Amino acid sequence: MATLVAQQKAAAFFLAISGKNIDTAALDYYSQKIETSALSLEQVAQKFITGTSSLNGLTASQIVTKVYTAVNGSAPSSSVLADLLAGNPTTASVVAKVINDVLSYSGFDSTLLTAQSNFEAQVEKTLFPVATAASSAGAADVQGVFHVVGLTQTQDGITYWGTVLAQGSKTLAAVAQTFVNNSPLKTLSDSDFINAIFQNSYERAPTSAESSSYLALLSGGSTRGDVVAQVIAALKGTVAAGDTTAQQHFQAATHVWQPGELPALNYQEQVAAAFLAIPGRGVDARGLDTWSKELFAGKTYAQVITTLINSAESQKKGAQLTGDDFVQHIFTLVHGTAATAAQLASYGALGSKTAITQAIINDLRSSVATDSATVTQQHGFEYDIGTSLLYKTAASLTATA
Repeated sequence: MATLVAQQKAAAFFLAISGKNIDTAALDYYSQKIETSALSLEQVAQKFITGTSSLNGLTASQIVTKVYTAVNGSAPSSSVLADLLAGNPTTASVVAKVINDVLSYSGFDSTLLTAQSNFEAQVEKTLFPVATAASSAGAADVQGVFHVVGLTQTQDGITYWGTVLAQGSKTLAAVAQTFVNNSPLKTLSDSDFINAIFQNSYERAPTSAESSSYLALLSGGSTRGDVVAQVIAALKGTVAAGDTTAQQHFQAATHVWQPGELPALNYQEQVAAAFLAIPGRGVDARGLDTWSKELFAGKTYAQVITTLINSAESQKKGAQLTGDDFVQHIFTLVHGTAATAAQLASYGALGSKTAITQAIINDLRSSVATDSATVTQQHGFEYDIGTSLLYKTAASLTATA
């Protein structure tokens, strides 16, 4: 999977040249080519120009003007256009320069910064899509099902099942039953099922009265989907004082996001740090979208770290190691240097891979040490976090435990 840095370029080039959002398959393909330098930006631009029928028959001047306008928000002046085309460069090279100059601009010119911000906002809508218009009416309830059943939200699932609900093709209970049938909850006893969905939704075990009430529903012919739908309805209403935090997490989990919208930067930074520390790469758009929203909805950092450690990618890239080898792997990725024997012993004593990883990340990010080695390592890791999140200039990053 290519990183967000390469994905932004692929999406930006396609949008600026074709005027359309890039699809998932093309995004994966071209961002990987960009990241591995299998294709230069000029070559990518040429492929997109060739594949855009609306550009057929246009002159170099017309194509450059069209792309420049799409990226900058206004057409180039005659002198700017002349400068761009001076020396008879290839059209693709000029187009690549126009797009990349805006994406990579790090100066202080307000006009250029505004153009950059506006263009990047358009690109982000491609990278972080949300429920379609057809599915938006049912999106929140589908997200509620994901939350109560205990599954990680996927945009494809929200869009598909949101559309089903919005069109009235199935009831919420019927959709919830489909989710249950395709989750680990399917094999649980009725009692264990109720315990599980209460842990997912209320973040506690059910009381005896609650358990008895839902067991009675199930024994009376109600489906597990019916129970999930009732729990969702209950969390939308008034809850006991002790359940307000769980309700807030439910509300966060069912927030319907706007195109390009992501949770606050502290959530994004936690995800970016975990990707740098575990698979050892910059975060990709899908990973950032999924896990920042899961953190926003109340999932703990430890849960996200555990999922990443157990992922197929990470298990091929060092997370499969054990003991000191695992500690050394994570420590080196985070600090950029090997751990000492004392550090290996200290972190190894924590036992679980999740605890070790979280401690290494948070210890460095929250460090107040003033020795040059620690400060250099901390600044280096924060820089990598910012770079992977497309920060243009030095930013104030927030370490979160």
